[in-house]
Amino acid sequence: TIKSIEEAEEEVRKLNERVNIASKLYGKKPLLTVLAIGNAPEETINHLKKLTSKHGIKLIIGRELKEIF
Repeated sequence: TIKSIEEAEEEVRKLNERVNIASKLYGKKPLLTVLAIGNAPEETINHLKKLTSKHGIKLIIGRELKEIF
């Protein structure tokens, strides 16, 4: 579960870091990079979609949650 835009950015940063390590280790980029999340607020999901698209990451969303006020 990702609860905020800051957490989303941190998860994408960590994933990119792991991709870079794997690329150096094996000498080539992975064919597919996936970020799967279970739950997140709608605003966070929209931000994640932009971030993952920018970095060439496939985003899988289990369930979208709307914040209720």
